[in-house]
Amino acid sequence: MEAQEVGVVLLADLVAGQDDDVLGIIAVDEADVLVDGVCSAFVPVGTLCLLIRRQGMEYFLEALAAAFIVIVGPLLTLVGLPGNTLMLLAGIGFACFDEAKYFDGRILSALVLIYVFGELWEFIVSFFGIRRHKLPWSVVGLIGIGTFIGAVLGTGVFPVFGSVLGGAMGSFVMAFVYEYSQTMDCDDAFELAWKAAKLQFIAIIGKVVAAAAMAILLVKQIFLNT
Repeated sequence: MEAQEVGVVLLADLVAGQDDDVLGIIAVDEADVLVDGVCSAFVPVGTLCLLIRRQGMEYFLEALAAAFIVIVGPLLTLVGLPGNTLMLLAGIGFACFDEAKYFDGRILSALVLIYVFGELWEFIVSFFGIRRHKLPWSVVGLIGIGTFIGAVLGTGVFPVFGSVLGGAMGSFVMAFVYEYSQTMDCDDAFELAWKAAKLQFIAIIGKVVAAAAMAILLVKQIFLNT
């Protein structure tokens, strides 16, 4: 009888001990699963933070490039360099780079129209205007070079207005030198030079106005277009 009781007790203890082991294993497994679940939950958060940081850096670089072009473009136009062309290409480039963020058909159409207006204005007023005096194209080109040199020098002395006045003075000097070398008459040389300077001044003003309008449109496209 005692042997049977002892046997029952030992068997019960043995079964109880096995259950403890099972429960222990289950508890450990559940803890491991919990830890793994919590740790894995941080993986998307870290990836999201990295993505946000990367997108923020990309937008910062895009905004920096746009601000640089908006400032430099009109300055290049002032000295006779293709600043308007740079701004037009920038607007198209940003629209192609991220269509969802930067594409705006109305703004791009306005950029193209203002660009064409500025180029035609400069060409018709400065070149065809001086061509009415039956000057050869080589002389017209020479006056254009004088305009560029004068604009660069004027920018160094007094930015913006110095560029406009310097360009007009550069065309004045070139036209005067050419006409005087042909006629040896100061009055005729002064008359042609004065006309060349006035035409160049009007041409530069028109193109600078176009540059300012294009810069405003770029700001709207990059920074204000929602």
